[in-house]
Amino acid sequence: MLAGNCLRRARRHVPRGRGQYVFMREAYGGFTAFLYGWVLFTAGNSAALASMAIAVALFLGQAVPALGAEHVLATGSLFGWHLQLDQGSVVASPPWSCSPSSTC
Repeated sequence: MLAGNCLRRARRHVPRGRGQYVFMREAYGGFTAFLYGWVLFTAGNSAALASMAIAVALFLGQAVPALGAEHVLATGSLFGWHLQLDQGSVVASPPWSCSPSSTC
């Protein structure tokens, strides 16, 4: 609500402005607006998209169990360690995880 009110007030002073980038450019200059745009793109939007992707993946895992994060793709052992590659690990980092039934 507060951000909407601020943009509404800024809209009165910059009639051709259509977003926060334009208001930043008019108020603080081009370089500040450039930095704002890149920070918004890399940090703000990336985090929102990642959380949406996780939510969709969790939902699909419940709706279609073969798409779930717990679905095991491969197992094996390396130097006495039991390794398991599941679909959740393919998306997340690190790609190899220990299974709950083994000691890691």
